[in-house]
Amino acid sequence: MLSKLPDIIDGEDFKLTSYPSVSNKHEFATNLNYFRNLFRSNFGDSRYVTMESTYDYLKDYATSSDDKIMYAISVQNILVGQYGLKNYGKKRILLDNAIRFAASGPRDLFKSVSVTLIQKLLLIDEHLKIWTVTKDYSLFVKEMHNYGAYRQVEKQEYQDLEIPSSSIVSEFVEFY
Repeated sequence: MLSKLPDIIDGEDFKLTSYPSVSNKHEFATNLNYFRNLFRSNFGDSRYVTMESTYDYLKDYATSSDDKIMYAISVQNILVGQYGLKNYGKKRILLDNAIRFAASGPRDLFKSVSVTLIQKLLLIDEHLKIWTVTKDYSLFVKEMHNYGAYRQVEKQEYQDLEIPSSSIVSEFVEFY
């Protein structure tokens, strides 16, 4: 499923490049490691990560896979972030682990990237269930993920996803 996504996606204000096609993997890994550690409280596992563990983590994305994909985000040829998707089976795709490395580009960059990826996914299979996970439902989180109508999902619908019970899972049901 995810391997059917293009390696390169040109958005209106950005370019997505799948990790296997990233030309400067060292720059990508360095930025990922730095910002992952800087904002580690935003992650399920908030421990400090080493460069070695970052490279080990990225090995899982080194080849195309139906299980998961990571895109580097660039704006005007400047690396500004990354965005991941994960396939949980049963036609469920999780919009996962986005990190912004730089302020370049539009303020709503992740919204634009998310909408573009959702549209690409729905072209592959219009019956997908596309999810996101947040730690809470603060106004900031609601605004950040305001790119379509969504519903909060009952816990029994995602118990097999290995997501912390304190998280909020939302399924997007209509896209703007």
